[in-house]
Amino acid sequence: MGSMFSVPQQVEKGFTLMPQWRRLLVRRNFLRDFLCFPFCDSKECMLADLAQEGYSIRNTEKLIEAGHAGSVPDAPVIDTQRTYAYDQIYLCWRLPEDSAEAWHYEVEFRQAEHPPKGPRRWHRIEEVRGTGTAVGHLELDRVYALRVRGYNKAGYGEYSEEIYLRSPPAPVLHFLLDNKWGYSQDRLIVSKDQQAVRSVAGLPMLFAAEQIMTSCHLCIDLVVGDVALTQGKHYWACSVDPTSYLVKVGVGLESNLLEWFQVPQDVVSPRYDPDSGHDSGAEDATVDASPPYAFLTIGMGKVLLPQGSPLPSRDPSAGTAPLPSRLGVCLDYERGRVAFYDAVSFRSLWECGVDCSGPVCPAFCFVGGGGLYLQELVASRPEPKASGCSTHKGEEIKMEASPTTTSPLLPPKTPC
Repeated sequence: MGSMFSVPQQVEKGFTLMPQWRRLLVRRNFLRDFLCFPFCDSKECMLADLAQEGYSIRNTEKLIEAGHAGSVPDAPVIDTQRTYAYDQIYLCWRLPEDSAEAWHYEVEFRQAEHPPKGPRRWHRIEEVRGTGTAVGHLELDRVYALRVRGYNKAGYGEYSEEIYLRSPPAPVLHFLLDNKWGYSQDRLIVSKDQQAVRSVAGLPMLFAAEQIMTSCHLCIDLVVGDVALTQGKHYWACSVDPTSYLVKVGVGLESNLLEWFQVPQDVVSPRYDPDSGHDSGAEDATVDASPPYAFLTIGMGKVLLPQGSPLPSRDPSAGTAPLPSRLGVCLDYERGRVAFYDAVSFRSLWECGVDCSGPVCPAFCFVGGGGLYLQELVASRPEPKASGCSTHKGEEIKMEASPTTTSPLLPPKTPC
């Protein structure tokens, strides 16, 4: 370590008789051990202890920095709030506050099989710049373990704790919200990038409410995605504002959604029941026929659990569960089934049948104030991503993407 740990020259020559410096002269080895293997919890703790031995704060900071210069980075801490699995896995981390700096990082991942089949085989992404990267080449509906470690002049540091994430059950469908297909511009505001929508009451409802005393009609506003699906299995995710009054997330037949736009739907107040519904034609529908649309209802930070939901209710009297930060929707067109997930843990919330006799669109309904935004693709994030992904043996991993077909009935729709 050399002169890095030497005390001032005038102390060695005896120009000062400070007992603190005298103790340091006798205990140089202790100081060296103190800097290399600090038993204090923080830099502030080291500053205070060394200051008691006679070091100025400026010199003490230099000693601490010099000690870190020969240290490998500490084990990174994975940011679980910003890490997620979608079209790829986005892994985000940070170094502990008092860690030595890292020049770059190495990310490793593997399938987490239970029970494990053979030796664990880690795949590696080397020389990652920054504290976030995308991990691709993933199989569908698999659990992956990931870890990361830093590197600097002193070598590689310890690995972070492993984090486990499940990949989506189907290829991710990328689409935008359709801002040209008949939605109410008075009550729905679609963002410029067409990835978010907010529902507002608007002046028409305010003026109508002035004459209402005993009952009211609340309009259901609908916005759809700019794709129409005619085959395959697809998955997408969105986040609903927990302060939303009522939001419905799901899918619907394109033809029925067109009728919905042409004839605005109303929700009637429970105090106002002008018709029992016996003339509505509902009695003529066959019991086995799948409905033309299927929606999961979210409101006031809760998910309404329909009958048959595999998720047990936290509040049996209310039949609701807490709203997850992200909701996933998986449509299996050939089977005529749609499933709803907690998109963080991929825990199933509900599954039901839906009529897939024609093109099917993602759809979102609003009653009252609310909002949601579509999940951003990992591939479109601005963070730098590693270009090479290899195993310890240097083998390349490749995975083909599944094509998606769209309906020709909607000219503005974008192929997915």
